[in-house]
Amino acid sequence: KLEWSKAFSKDFMRQHNLPTAKFEIFNDFEKAKDYIKKQALPIVIKASGLALGKGVIICQTQKEAVETLENMMIKKIFGESGNEVVIEEFLTGPEISVHIFSDGKNYKIFPLSRDNRSVVICR
Repeated sequence: KLEWSKAFSKDFMRQHNLPTAKFEIFNDFEKAKDYIKKQALPIVIKASGLALGKGVIICQTQKEAVETLENMMIKKIFGESGNEVVIEEFLTGPEISVHIFSDGKNYKIFPLSRDNRSVVICR
């Protein structure tokens, strides 16, 4: 669930005091839109569910952010994955992933990896 629900993952990080970007989770379009109006730009909007690697959008303006919310939550461009969104502050720097596999008792930490994929930036 940590992998396929960004909202669950962000709540997990908050509950366990793991460093993460400042964020809020929304399943109501109007509340999400109101929140965006009070935030610094650029801002990151993420479809909470799986979206084939396309569900993270960096928006430079409030207009772009509202359009992104409409696309995800109203027009359903990512289907059910956009019913819930995570809106977070934009951070700069490399993104490092840690993969840990566990059977519930034992665990194995794999080497750190850096994802070099490009992200979608609203223009």
